Amino acid sequence: MKKLDGMLIASFLTTIFYSATYPFIHKEIMASVTDTIVASNQIVDCVSIVVLGSLWNKKSGKLFKYYPVFCINQQPVSITFECPYCNYDVTLDWDDLDVPEYWGDDWGEVECPHCKKTVLLGDYDMN
Repeated sequence: MKKLDGMLIASFLTTIFYSATYPFIHKEIMASVTDTIVASNQIVDCVSIVVLGSLWNKKSGKLFKYYPVFCINQQPVSITFECPYCNYDVTLDWDDLDVPEYWGDDWGEVECPHCKKTVLLGDYDMN
């Protein structure tokens, strides 16, 4: 099983919690706050969205000039696995592998340099 992303789990749990509690929270707010306060809050929210959205659209270009979005490029150099026969940690250079054109295809077999047995490569994990 692949590792689950922490942010994905947190977003899911937050959505479940919000969905389950919203009717109760809405009922309590409407029972304890006057209509004038609710209406004023909605007007302030709408105006804030328009004002902050406009400011963001005008000024965000300056922000990204100082803090650009970037990607870290990496190139595979080797693979590492534990031999199922001798439990030896094996590292093989990328150039010594028969890498499939599409990484989702079959990776084939390699020989363990420690026990000399043939190991069938299965799924991979990116580190």
